[in-house]
Amino acid sequence: MYLYIYYVFFLILPFSIFINIMPKFNFFPKVNFLAYIKRIKIKYNPCGAYNDNCRKLIHHIETKQKKDKFLNLEYKLELIDYNEEPLIEIEMLNSKIFKFNPESHDLVEIQRAIDEDQQKLHHNFMKTNLLENNEDTF
Repeated sequence: MYLYIYYVFFLILPFSIFINIMPKFNFFPKVNFLAYIKRIKIKYNPCGAYNDNCRKLIHHIETKQKKDKFLNLEYKLELIDYNEEPLIEIEMLNSKIFKFNPESHDLVEIQRAIDEDQQKLHHNFMKTNLLENNEDTF
């Protein structure tokens, strides 16, 4: 019994207090899904089985907070016939175009596919917009 009390008060408690006091830093923040995207074109049929992915993306674009944050983002919604092929087309700021079929790709897979280009564009943005703007930094 005394060994358990000793264990809790002298071994566990100091470390838990130390962990709660330490500030948390986020040195590599996650890039937003809509960051560094120039244009999004969504072609879908609202009655299709895949439309949940398209609706999530449309809702993500249409929120007021995102509209205020990404002013230069152009997006186009196009309703298609039942027989036409659905498509999500994303053009990055470096003019690279990604095309996805919403039947086979969800938003997480799309994010993984465009993540490398977003990170490169973010890295270039951070290089050019540093407060110090020193070439030897990177």
